[in-house]
Amino acid sequence: MIAWFARHPTAANLLMAAIIILGLTRVPGLQRETFPKIENDQVEIRVLYRGATPDEVEDAVCRRLEDTLEGISELDEIRCDAREGVGTATAVMREGEDMTRFLDDVKSEVDAIDDFPDQTEPPVVTELGRTEPVVAVAVTGPEDPVALKAYAEDLKDRLLALDGITEVTVSGFSDHHIRIELPAWRLR
Repeated sequence: MIAWFARHPTAANLLMAAIIILGLTRVPGLQRETFPKIENDQVEIRVLYRGATPDEVEDAVCRRLEDTLEGISELDEIRCDAREGVGTATAVMREGEDMTRFLDDVKSEVDAIDDFPDQTEPPVVTELGRTEPVVAVAVTGPEDPVALKAYAEDLKDRLLALDGITEVTVSGFSDHHIRIELPAWRLR
């Protein structure tokens, strides 16, 4: 093939021009977003079962949740985590489905479970939102760390006051410490 294009340079140039033209015709249809809107696709079901071992939570909570949620048509995947005193199931919605309908279906199916043990609390169904870091801001300067942390906390409060910002995390500073100094004569 390479030898044929070497003998026919016009054909190689025409093929290259065709590829460039096809690429240019597709450029307007490309999806370009600086901050794309990402839809939520997970629902968490948390059931407290105080005093139960992880095996008891697995049998009494997780299996019932998994069996019940299997019938939801929009369900893509379900994961259940049994820990001491709590069972947490995460239902993942199939791509392209309606989250409101999926959440309502999950709530109605979970509310229909009537054979949880008496010691369990009512299930809590919540839509899981995505919280991934978008921007990192470094606060530095010649100030002492206490003053820098105070400035970072003030900056955090100002950022949270803006519309569209729901979470700000300050990290990199040590926890506050309290130092109590007593004179030596008082200790004696």
